[in-house]
Amino acid sequence: MPNGQDVSDIIDSEELDKESFQGKKKQPGATLRVHLPEREVVAHPEQYQKDVAKLIRNEWTEEMIKRQEDLFRKRSAHVEEVCNSLTLNGALAAKMGSVFENMRWISKHNMIWCPIFKAASTTWVKNLLMIAGESKIHARSLHARARQLFGPPNDPRVRDKLLRESQRMMIVRHPLERLLSAYRDKMLRVRHAHDPFVRIQKAIMLKYPDPDAPPPPAVTAIPDPKNMTDKLPTTHPTFKQFLMKARDDLRTVWNNKGKTIVNMHWRPFWLTCAPCHVIYDYIGKVETLDWDQEYIIRKMGLQDLLYNAHTHSSNFDSYNTTSEAARDYFKQVPLSLLKDVVELYKPDFLLFDYSPDSYYKLAKPDA
Repeated sequence: MPNGQDVSDIIDSEELDKESFQGKKKQPGATLRVHLPEREVVAHPEQYQKDVAKLIRNEWTEEMIKRQEDLFRKRSAHVEEVCNSLTLNGALAAKMGSVFENMRWISKHNMIWCPIFKAASTTWVKNLLMIAGESKIHARSLHARARQLFGPPNDPRVRDKLLRESQRMMIVRHPLERLLSAYRDKMLRVRHAHDPFVRIQKAIMLKYPDPDAPPPPAVTAIPDPKNMTDKLPTTHPTFKQFLMKARDDLRTVWNNKGKTIVNMHWRPFWLTCAPCHVIYDYIGKVETLDWDQEYIIRKMGLQDLLYNAHTHSSNFDSYNTTSEAARDYFKQVPLSLLKDVVELYKPDFLLFDYSPDSYYKLAKPDA
């Protein structure tokens, strides 16, 4: 399947807004750096990479359409099959109140999106803000503004009608890649003195001592303004410590039958979007995002409003992508810990057809 690398027209120097973008006569699939919605004031813009967008292809061939339809149909059928094999009680029982609250309800376009943080969520938040015609956001975050604009209807009857009549979508990602992405984004930087993740980072280090952690001078971020934006003295938790935190959070979820708050950046897919209780018309994957989301944009009739864009989170270590980082980070993780984490996230692996095997091979053998 093409992945965008065969694009005939690459444009890195141009920065375009939506109006000028639509006026450019470029080849379909051309890659451009563009201005998507952003906060009005960004304290440390050096932390963020520019968005990359592609021109929506003017036409899809019947073969292209059939390929994507078959793919989405196969994914939906697989989810249904796994759901039928699960006992949907306890932690797996639907917590629909929180699911509805998490969803974004775009009633004008008969569209509902259930965001999974660290799985193209910022990309689609920016898409929603573009649909709303907003470019400079005054809210504390883009996600907060999208929540204000596209929160659930107050009237349950309106909500249920939208749920029946709208096209529903979610985007997932390999659960272990997502956990690593959450670690690198939320545990390896501090945005400002009141960043709530500072408290979480410190709590993790206190609760889960790691004898294998580097000494403080080796992991302090003080000299690196990209990591430690306000020069706060701190030591970041290791990936192993972070996985211990995720493991214990998920154990609490299972023990409390799902009635536990888990940070959205490592909350399981099944707890966030209830795919066994809500039928999603389109299940996209980060691994095939280029083709998946262009198809979704076209099917929802949004091709005149949106780019086929991808917001890349900036990294706070020496690796360019999560996949590149996986080899070294998972070497830090004892195999027994990794297997515990996988077992707790098992419904996500089963529902969306992901395997942990290649990561087991990277993990550190237990002594």
